[in-house]
Amino acid sequence: MRVLFLLSHFLDGGIDTILLQYLKGLVKMPGFTVSLAISVRMNELEVFRNQIPSEVKVEYLVDQPYLCNPRIAKLKGKISAISKLWDSSIHNIIRRRKIQSGINKLAQSHDLVVDFDASQSEYLTKCPIPTIAWLHFSMRKLNEVEPLKTQQIIKQLSQYTRIVTICEAMRNELSEMAPNLAPKLTTIYNPIDQTSIVLKSEASIDFPDPYILTICRLNEDQKDVSTLIRAYAQTDIAEKLVIIGKGKDEEMLKKLTRDLKIEDRVFFAGFHENPYPWIRQSKAFVLSSKYEGFGIVLVEAMYLNIPVISSNCPVGPAEILDNGRSGILVPPGDCSAMANAISQITTDNNLRRELTQKAAKRADIFTFDSQLTKMINLFSFAE
Repeated sequence: MRVLFLLSHFLDGGIDTILLQYLKGLVKMPGFTVSLAISVRMNELEVFRNQIPSEVKVEYLVDQPYLCNPRIAKLKGKISAISKLWDSSIHNIIRRRKIQSGINKLAQSHDLVVDFDASQSEYLTKCPIPTIAWLHFSMRKLNEVEPLKTQQIIKQLSQYTRIVTICEAMRNELSEMAPNLAPKLTTIYNPIDQTSIVLKSEASIDFPDPYILTICRLNEDQKDVSTLIRAYAQTDIAEKLVIIGKGKDEEMLKKLTRDLKIEDRVFFAGFHENPYPWIRQSKAFVLSSKYEGFGIVLVEAMYLNIPVISSNCPVGPAEILDNGRSGILVPPGDCSAMANAISQITTDNNLRRELTQKAAKRADIFTFDSQLTKMINLFSFAE
């Protein structure tokens, strides 16, 4: 089977790292030829590019600098209003034509298309081969802020042959919102490569102080690190707070620590291609998001025997933590509840021991082999 994966951009987020795992696993399976088409080349932002298996044929549908550079500048927040307007009008027309042409050509030499970030529907309306959309976000949460966009996406999803959701909560909410899509839906959890995680976690780091940890893109539209910082400021724990990640709101978050007079207790560690040693040496892991598609970093921390705290946001964390039996869930945006949970998990050794044991057992259901098997079984409909 010749499988073509589509991705709008290849960056450093969760979707990109999950796709990498599937690519690495799929190329080892007999009977599969795998290609990856990336809509726009993002150059230095493609931090995991060298990890794509050599067996995967990679094609950039748009790679001309004058079409790529404005997108890179926009993501960095370094584009002028005039350049942004020109790019969204003139350049966007050219990009769309190139993407459509590239996908049309590639579809002729493949048996199945997997739209891995569910963003290429407009280019697949007349696709002659089966298509799969891979959803990584809560449709109900999107509907709260952008109802018209949500209805448009639901309409676009109807054209796919199959639709994958990455947790049961996401599948259930989409079934309720669009009953006509229910027969097309299947759930495949974001997997963890447990062998690789353990091996990478054995690397050393130079940070002698005890700490609690969060890892995310510093984008307050979704991740809400500011709530974590404010909650941490309410505690008197000895552990420092380490924040791994980068993003457009980094300077604002640093200013917040100064305003709260805790800048000497909070360490912004930047982006780390291998965050697992930081997870393994932490006292606890915290996820404070307003919403998630899944929250794979929670599973990774659980597998490394680190107790976790998460906002009970849509969707994923409650399902991962077995509704609070394998970790502490707090209401999104609730600083006091977050502060209490941080204090509790860092001082109550019995609680830490209980949560760690339950979390390690729970993490086993998200192993890579089980989820790859689900993917291969799903692909069989296209044979």
